[in-house]
Amino acid sequence: MTVYELKQFLQTKWTKIREDIFNNEYKLMLVRTAEIPKPNGGTRLLVIHTVLDRLIQQAIEQELNLIYDENFSENSFEFHPGRAAKDRIKKAEDYINKEA
Repeated sequence: MTVYELKQFLQTKWTKIREDIFNNEYKLMLVRTAEIPKPNGGTRLLVIHTVLDRLIQQAIEQELNLIYDENFSENSFEFHPGRAAKDRIKKAEDYINKEA
């Protein structure tokens, strides 16, 4: 199923999918895999989830972020939406300059 086909699919199947999710009965669909060549030789296995599974995972992530975002430390930058390593470096530089 493509992203473009998802809307029509959900219009007929969403009630059952939602019920399965809330009853802990939803099962991820079969994934596709592809081997990606590494620069230094060898390959890396890439797992490609279905469009529906990616949508569900993204929706769950957004809900969890709303719940846990307020509990994140101001000094936490890993796996936090809108924060990156460069932000951590900037905060450390600001702290050093403030103390100087």
